[in-house]
Amino acid sequence: MRASDQRRLCICAHIADRDVIRHVDPNVLLIATEQAADLYESDQSVVDLLNLLHVRSREAIQLLDRYLFVIPPCPEDESALFAGFFEHIASEYEHLIDPSCNLHNISVLISLLTMIIGDLRGLSILDFGCGTGLSLGPLEAAEASLIGMDRSMGMRKVAEARGMHVISLEELVAWPGTFDGVISSYVFHLCLDRRSVEVICSKLRSGGAVVGNCHKDLGITLVTQLFHQFGCETLSPTGFVDNSRHGRYLAFIKG
Repeated sequence: MRASDQRRLCICAHIADRDVIRHVDPNVLLIATEQAADLYESDQSVVDLLNLLHVRSREAIQLLDRYLFVIPPCPEDESALFAGFFEHIASEYEHLIDPSCNLHNISVLISLLTMIIGDLRGLSILDFGCGTGLSLGPLEAAEASLIGMDRSMGMRKVAEARGMHVISLEELVAWPGTFDGVISSYVFHLCLDRRSVEVICSKLRSGGAVVGNCHKDLGITLVTQLFHQFGCETLSPTGFVDNSRHGRYLAFIKG
């Protein structure tokens, strides 16, 4: 994204929704296509666009301040939309977020995971949706054995440059071992799909735990249903205080 464009609203939509976008904003400007994601610039307000989309029975969510995501009706298309978007912004990601906010959330997730499975020293931990690798420092400090996984090749490259050992979802499927715990920071609300949860649960040891946050409390029901479907139970650790700053925290343990 060009610096001069930073204050304009950016609409992110699946390539199958081009007619929808042209209908709600005939003057929209297509600025990029990445995989299955189209990115547009619009001069309309978020409120106006949300109303126009509502008329067409379509939902949208605003994330990262200036990005409005038009949610496809198909969950697979939703996953593809976010995958393309994060591939597009990978090199700029840490300039679009507040890294200190993400690091705080990671610290909360590590504390929550420690409450469930104990001291992380020497344990095998997966950061699912590791992005640019911000969890590397905190988990190294905890002396955990960390593997990061992200769908975006661009994100993986940034995380690798930081020093994180990262793999793709396909490589996770073929991973020979299991993990004692999984953290997932700012991922659960981005349409965590059935296949991803199936892989996470298959690579989690019995008694291992998954912890993550649902930003803006999005996706709580779907994420919970998926983890239950693949053999994990919801856990509410005694003494853990939820923090609305990052949305609802969810914890699951594999029986």
